[in-house]
Amino acid sequence: MSTPAVEAVLFDMGGPVARTPFEMLPYLERVCGAPKRTFDWTGPFDPGADGLWQRMQAGEITEREYWHERAAQAAPYTGDPDVRSLFTLAFADPAECIRPEAMSLLEECQVRGLRTGILTNDMRDFNEPGWSDRVDFVQRVDAVIDGSITGVLKPDPRAYQIAVDTLGVAPQSTLFIDDQPFNIEGARAIGLQTVWFDVTDPVGSYERARALL
Repeated sequence: MSTPAVEAVLFDMGGPVARTPFEMLPYLERVCGAPKRTFDWTGPFDPGADGLWQRMQAGEITEREYWHERAAQAAPYTGDPDVRSLFTLAFADPAECIRPEAMSLLEECQVRGLRTGILTNDMRDFNEPGWSDRVDFVQRVDAVIDGSITGVLKPDPRAYQIAVDTLGVAPQSTLFIDDQPFNIEGARAIGLQTVWFDVTDPVGSYERARALL
């Protein structure tokens, strides 16, 4: 049986659209006055050097718990152990953090007449109030489904169902892009087409997504 044509593209925010916090660490160090390489978290860029990341990938801790721990470690420089304080500083300038490749694909989707949306777990909880209002990408999609508002987090299959229902499309006609393998598995559980976003290869990842349109 042939794969249904894509009618909607659903983006995860952190990773596919916004650069990862790991990529923003040099910027974070500058804005909070920390010496270079103060924050040595490597995540997917060097998993073997980041034991906490390995625990998250193994399912021993959640992604939220990972960032709560990192925020506590950064508190001497950010002034607050809360994740929102860490992310507010790291992502203060949308021009620094939004991937141009993401905007390019969004514009292509809109030209093709596809529905577009963001499915994220933490936008409200991790970012300062009003941050999304300053991000052109967020303002241009048809819908934003935020687990910190709905109370249903990826990879719970219900999170994806809420998203496709909001967009008014079938799961099988929706392409979902996310950088976490367990979130990809959750999407596949209800029939979404998927592209795992390799944060070490943004261009190649978006080319794989574009090939499915």
